[in-house]
Amino acid sequence: MPNKLIIIAIILLAAFAPDYYAQEKLFELESINFSGNENFKDEVLEKVIASKESPGSVSQFFNSFTPFGEEAVYFDSLYLPIDQDNLKQFYRANGFFEAKVNYSYSLDTNDLSADVNFIIDEGTAYHFRKFEKKGLQGTIPPEFWTEIESESAIDSTVRFSEDKVRSVVGFISNYLKNRGYMLFASDKPFVLVDTSKKKIDVEVTFAPGKRYVYDGLEIQISGEGKEHVSKELIKDIVGLKKGEFYSAYDLNLAQVRLYRTNLFSSAFVSTVIEDSAGSSVPVKVSADVGKMNGLVPEFILNNEDNSLNIGGIVSYTRKNFLGDARLMTIQASIAAQNVVEFITHSSVSDSSIFGYSDLRLILQQPFLFGKIVQTKLEGYYTLQKRREDYNTAITGIKLTLDFEMAKYAYFTSISPFINYEYSNTIFRDAYFERLYSTFFFNEGGLTKEEADSLAKEFVSQMPEERKTQTTNISLIGINFGANKTNNLLFPSRGYHLSLLVANGNFLPRLVETLISGKSEQPLFYKTQLTARYFPPVYSNLHSALGIKLKLGIIHAYEGNPADISINQRFTAGGSNSVRGWASRELVPSKNEIPSNLPPQELEKIFLQSIYPGGFYLIEGSIETRNRLAENFGSAFFLDFGNVWNSRENIRFDNIAIAVGFGFRYYSSFAPFRLDFGFKFYDPSDKSFMMQKRLFHDNIIQIHLGIGEAF
Repeated sequence: MPNKLIIIAIILLAAFAPDYYAQEKLFELESINFSGNENFKDEVLEKVIASKESPGSVSQFFNSFTPFGEEAVYFDSLYLPIDQDNLKQFYRANGFFEAKVNYSYSLDTNDLSADVNFIIDEGTAYHFRKFEKKGLQGTIPPEFWTEIESESAIDSTVRFSEDKVRSVVGFISNYLKNRGYMLFASDKPFVLVDTSKKKIDVEVTFAPGKRYVYDGLEIQISGEGKEHVSKELIKDIVGLKKGEFYSAYDLNLAQVRLYRTNLFSSAFVSTVIEDSAGSSVPVKVSADVGKMNGLVPEFILNNEDNSLNIGGIVSYTRKNFLGDARLMTIQASIAAQNVVEFITHSSVSDSSIFGYSDLRLILQQPFLFGKIVQTKLEGYYTLQKRREDYNTAITGIKLTLDFEMAKYAYFTSISPFINYEYSNTIFRDAYFERLYSTFFFNEGGLTKEEADSLAKEFVSQMPEERKTQTTNISLIGINFGANKTNNLLFPSRGYHLSLLVANGNFLPRLVETLISGKSEQPLFYKTQLTARYFPPVYSNLHSALGIKLKLGIIHAYEGNPADISINQRFTAGGSNSVRGWASRELVPSKNEIPSNLPPQELEKIFLQSIYPGGFYLIEGSIETRNRLAENFGSAFFLDFGNVWNSRENIRFDNIAIAVGFGFRYYSSFAPFRLDFGFKFYDPSDKSFMMQKRLFHDNIIQIHLGIGEAF
């Protein structure tokens, strides 16, 4: 008997020794492998199981002394049966009812690492045969039933999945809850599996209930500013009328409207079910009104003008200014553009620094002529410093209307606007000297020193008044937007389209013509189309492939195009553009100027400011974004583009190409990015990156930015 006990003990010890040994010593889980998974990628299955691969050594190193990175993950055999069951459940939920899952693992006692293998036999996929919806036909209007049947139909070629069933049930629920059926409910789906024919029948019983209408609004106002906001104003903002059918979407929209006014520190819109009578239900609005006045200093960190801007803002706000939920803001700001250059040049007076200062008065209101239209009127005065090229003072006023779009409208935003600007640009001597020197050197057969000397002498004789350009621009236009992506901050699926269409100077030219009979202002139109597409290349939503294409044209159909304001023209280069070049560095080249012009004609062209910007824009990007850890990611990109003054000069060999890589830190409110762009092909000298010295020919640009490049 004792011998039998000893034998049993040895057998048990041999059976459990690996697990015991694994628990005594920590084995880092180096790899998790899947085999036999033909319909689902490894990345998808990794999210189903509890076991996780240990992060790389770099991530562990940073985690050892900083809050960044991730710590090592160790093998635990107790997870494997759980993972096996999770994988089986996952396959069943996706139509593979015959799937079999086995596992094995190996331990390396030398480097204390573990490898886990899951062996999968998926079996045959089951497809939908019938999806029966009980309780709807005859209880809801026939047109509702027809549309539900049309939109939720599933044919027999579709593989069964629980997600598809939930999607259909969710669609029906949203459809009816937005058409009066406040108490809509549904039972748990009943799924019948036909193993002989590999088919699935689904049956769901729905209970629409009564169709409710609104029975007035009950409004409760609290907070220190409640005396300044009336109940009638809140009713107008909410926009829900007595007798209208209940809609969950409209209730949510009403709450968004309240928050959009900035009047309320908190606002809630809900129905009072317990007070419903018959088919009527009252709506309760609880609003807490904050302070009416505010003085707020802010730190500027944005990506305007394709460059990271750092600076400060001081804003004074007056809420409910003159009633009607109007918001008045007086704002002063100052910022330096391109933080990399700002850091490397400590003097603000350095001629390589971009910068701007801005003063503006903004009035915003949620109504226009009694209709809910977000209206914004702003007047501004802006001073811009553009390196050693030119300084511009801009005075302007702009009115923008933002219409509230219907839930199922294709365009998610439509914003018409009217904008008037008066700008005064002063070109610096160094700007003209550089342009003349370049021209004399390339076309006059002079040495660099001779060209510089001749250019300096030529500019010194130029009258001061000819170094200034004054323009008046009036724009009437509209912005269309269709955002069909799955995430605002990190889109990984879908597409986004935006279209700007504007006409320049029509109104002021009409007025001048009526008054004086003539006008010298150019008439032009400006169109810019931007398309962004995120194809489902990656199986997970934490990685994305993005493709962007931007096209723009400014066409003067009457008058001199050189009189179009510099501020309206296209430029390329920068952190959101062609990243091998600095912000606004890609402008029409000297090659667009005829080589046989005498100096006096050349001077005239320069004074018409051809160089600061162009009238044609082509720009695009291809970028892959991948998460390295929970809050860290990487990006690799190819950018291309340029601007031109004439359509004849648009050629493939004039398109700049940049390649590069970057790193991302995903904070709770926005991604921060650091990108390194390289001039792969430079159209200014028709050369490729391989023909130049990496650190001596200015082919690297470093960009800091907020948010993704597109």
